[in-house]
Formats: sequence, C-alpha cells, structure tokens
Amino acid sequence: MIRVVQFSGGKDSTALVLWAREQWGDDFLPLFCDTGWEHAMTYAYVGSINQRVLGGRLATVRSAKYDGMVDLVTRKGRVASAKARFCTEELKVLPTRDYLLTLADDYTVYQGIRADESDVRRQAGRRLWSDVYDCWVERPLFDWTATDVFAMHDKHGIEPNPLYKLGAGRVGCFPCVMVNHGEMKRLSETLPEVWE
Repeated sequence: MIRVVQFSGGKDSTALVLWAREQWGDDFLPLFCDTGWEHAMTYAYVGSINQRVLGGRLATVRSAKYDGMVDLVTRKGRVASAKARFCTEELKVLPTRDYLLTLADDYTVYQGIRADESDVRRQAGRRLWSDVYDCWVERPLFDWTATDVFAMHDKHGIEPNPLYKLGAGRVGCFPCVMVNHGEMKRLSETLPEVWE
C-alpha cells in the first residue's frame, strides 16, 4: 500500500508532511501539483522542504492538457471564479488522478484538510472514498486548528511559507481565485506585483 501525501507548500500540507515523517519515516510518497500559478516564494519553499524534510523525494505532477493556469484561462476564454472553479479540477485533481493511475500498488491519499477551514470541508469528513482517485482519502489533521498546525512547524524547526508573513491567507495558487478583497489590499502593500 502506497501512502500518497499531498503537499502544496501551504501551512496545512507542510504540517501534514511533518506528521507523515513522524508516523512513517520515509515510507510515504510526497506529491506536489504544479499549477504553473504558484508564487516564486512558494516554489522556493517547496524546494526547501523537499531537500530539508523529504530528502529530494518529492514527486511533481502537472496537467498534460494545459500548460498551467495562463494556458487554462486563455483556452477556456475566462478566468476561474468561486462559481466556476474549474482550475482546481484541471490543474490539480485530474493530474493527480492520472499520476495515481500509474502506481503499481494500491494507494491511499492523505490531505492536509482541516474541518475548521469551511463548512464544505467539515461536511466532507475525515475519511472518504474518492471515485476520481479510486481510493480512500484520509485527512489526519481534520480536527486540528491553525494553532496546532503552526505548533507542528515549530516542533520541527520549520518556518511556514514566507507568503503568510506578507499577508497571504492562501498560498496554493497565487493569487487564488478565492482570495477576498481584504487580502488583496494587504497583499498590495507587501507584494504589489500581485496585481500583474
């Protein structure tokens, strides 16, 4: 059984990777989905965690259909939004599914999703079957708080992604289509290039 641990460079997925190391040592497969829309600081952070924590074992997947977010929105003829969030499906879910199908053994996917992030995530539950991935999805941090997540970072001497200190609430795609106006205003002061 292969344990596939999803890693995005955000605080929760970093805590998940650290948790996985505590549980299984190196006996898991860390997986990063590169949307082509990550901030340069996130790419650097992912690379650092890959070397410091994962020993260079991080597998990276990209969409075979689209060359990242810019290509996706260009070919769709519109930018993704909260009501049409096709970016996650096309740039993360489907590339992950395609990669999982190449694995030679059964697998379980582990995600750094917490119940207190949203009602949708709480209702999805701690463990669920994914027809898309054709496997169980486990969420070991489901009952954790953001304080618990940062405590895991501290325990291992790992700083969170530096974008958090600059006002980002999310550091997956950057900026994420789900970003709110308050966060964009904060980011305008610390990362004015976000508007480009």
